[in-house]
Amino acid sequence: MNIRVYTDYDPIRIVSAKTNSADADLEIVANLAGLTGNYESVQDSDLPATKDDRYAWKFENGKVKVDSAKKAAKDAEKQAKKDAKDAVLSKLGLTEQELKDLLG
Repeated sequence: MNIRVYTDYDPIRIVSAKTNSADADLEIVANLAGLTGNYESVQDSDLPATKDDRYAWKFENGKVKVDSAKKAAKDAEKQAKKDAKDAVLSKLGLTEQELKDLLG
């Protein structure tokens, strides 16, 4: 698999082709996705096992890794939103399902 990591973006962007297509094919795909700039070619083994934390990926030492600080900040943001939602539901005396039912 041909994989390019575009390093000028935060978080990084990745373009891949499932076949051993030519670089020209990856260039077309990258252009269609609006990706330009610096890139590094990597192997499938240089990527994280899952895409779960792709919003926090960074390119370091030839590999794509999860930036733990970015991941922690995003997780804290998600938890804060959940806590705020739970507080509102508690004040209203509703469960999440009851609110969904009311909103249709």
